[in-house]
Amino acid sequence: MARLQLNPVTVGFTAGGTFTNLTSNPPGANFTSLTGATGVAFINNGNMALLIWNGAAAATTATLNIGRQEFGLVPVPPTATIPSSVCAAFGTFQPSLWTSQDGTGNTYIDINPVTTVSVCLVALVSQAGT
Repeated sequence: MARLQLNPVTVGFTAGGTFTNLTSNPPGANFTSLTGATGVAFINNGNMALLIWNGAAAATTATLNIGRQEFGLVPVPPTATIPSSVCAAFGTFQPSLWTSQDGTGNTYIDINPVTTVSVCLVALVSQAGT
């Protein structure tokens, strides 16, 4: 199995932190099922956030793969446990830290297990003054 390549949904946010243009609650129309995938890959411009909806009866784990080396070593990637029936938000991801050095320009996040897990990659755009 492979990671699912995601394209972002453009989502704005107001000065008060309220999201706009996200048309449905998880796991609605903006979300993509991860069935058959091991995680996600996406082009990261520094304004991306990943929403992970865990609809399973058990927790799932997200591993945020670090894109660069420190002193010639790959740091241990951080993990996060997402409880059942929870939508967790990750990001934004600074490209110099999170973009893989494999030449693809992707940031990788592995998720296990993926049963009844859905994701939505959002491109955050400031809507100042609203």
